[in-house]
Amino acid sequence: MGSSSAARSDEACTCVVVDGPHDCIANSVRATSAAPARVSRIIMAFVTLPPLLKFTLEDLLAMGAHHPILDTWPLSRQHFYRSEPSCGTLGEMLAVSILGCSGSYAAAGGACTGYLMQSPRANVWLDAGPGTLANLQTICRLADIDAIVLTHAHPDHWLELPVVANAIQWYEPRDPVPVYSNAHMAQRARDLIGPDIDGPFTWHIVDSTDQITIGDQRWSFADTDHYVPTLATRTDVGRETIVFSSDTGPSFSLASLAQPDRPIDLAIIESTFLERSEHPGALHLSADEAGQMASQGNVLRVLLTHQAPLEDRAAHLAKASANFSGQIVLAEVGQQYPATVT
Repeated sequence: MGSSSAARSDEACTCVVVDGPHDCIANSVRATSAAPARVSRIIMAFVTLPPLLKFTLEDLLAMGAHHPILDTWPLSRQHFYRSEPSCGTLGEMLAVSILGCSGSYAAAGGACTGYLMQSPRANVWLDAGPGTLANLQTICRLADIDAIVLTHAHPDHWLELPVVANAIQWYEPRDPVPVYSNAHMAQRARDLIGPDIDGPFTWHIVDSTDQITIGDQRWSFADTDHYVPTLATRTDVGRETIVFSSDTGPSFSLASLAQPDRPIDLAIIESTFLERSEHPGALHLSADEAGQMASQGNVLRVLLTHQAPLEDRAAHLAKASANFSGQIVLAEVGQQYPATVT
C-alpha cells in the first residue's frame, strides 16, 4: 500500500493502525524511526479523506488511542469499510470474510463461492466451493470451524468438502464438524464421499422452516428460485444481520428472510450476468436484478458476488447501483466486511 492514493481528497483509501509492531501502515500514514513500537487500536476502513484529515503517524500517535477522531472518523455509517480478516473476535460484531466469490469456476488466484461468518462465539463456513479451503487457512485452522452450512449441490458451492474430509481424516484430526444442508445436498455429498463421510462430519438436514443456533449465531433459511433445491440464509447476532441470496432466479424475494421491524444490515447477493437478455431463462440474477432485489428487500448495504471470471465486474457494480440507492460494493477475496458500520 503506497501513499499515492492519499494524494487526492476525493479518493478512497485505507487507514490502518495496528496493535503490535508498526509494520502495517497505509497510504499517508507512514512509519518513522521515531514512532513507538506499539499502538493500542486496530482501525481499517474505506474512507474519503477531506483535505484537512491527512495525518502522519506521529499525528495519530500524539492523538492517543482514544482520541475522538479515531473513534468516529473512519467508522462513520456512510463508509462501507472492509478489513483484513482474522480468526479472532471483532468485539460484538457479526462479519463475513470472503473465501471465494467467483461464479461457476474460479478466477485466476481466486476461488468459487465460500464465506466465513464470524462473530464473538462462532466461525461458520458458508458454502465450500473449490479453492476456499486454501483461503480459509489464511484466517483459521479447521479446528476453529464450529459448523459448515451448504446452500445447494452445485459443484461451485460445495466440492471443497471431500478435500476437507481428507484433511480432517489424515492430517488435522478434530471432532466431527456439524454440517447443515437440505436433503438433496446431503445425498449428493454421501454419494460422492461414501461412508467415510460419517467420520469428519455430522450431517444435519434443514429446510426453509428451520432455525438453528451455532454459538451466538442464529440461522434461518428460505427456498430460492434455482435449478436444484437451494437455501438462502439469514444470520443474526444480537441485532446485526447478514443475508445470503445463494443462487437464485428473479422470482425469489428477500422478503422471506426479512423482519418487519428492521432492515437487513448486509446482503450478499449474486450477480451472475450483466444483462438478462444474455440468458433470458437462466435461474440466476442479472446485475440490475440484484440491485432491484436489494431495493425491494429493505437492505442497507450490499456485497455483489458470483461473477464468472470473464465478467466485467465494474459494469456489474454500475448496473446494480442504478437500482439500489444504498451502499453497494463488489465482494473481494481475502476481505472482511462487518454487518453494520456505526
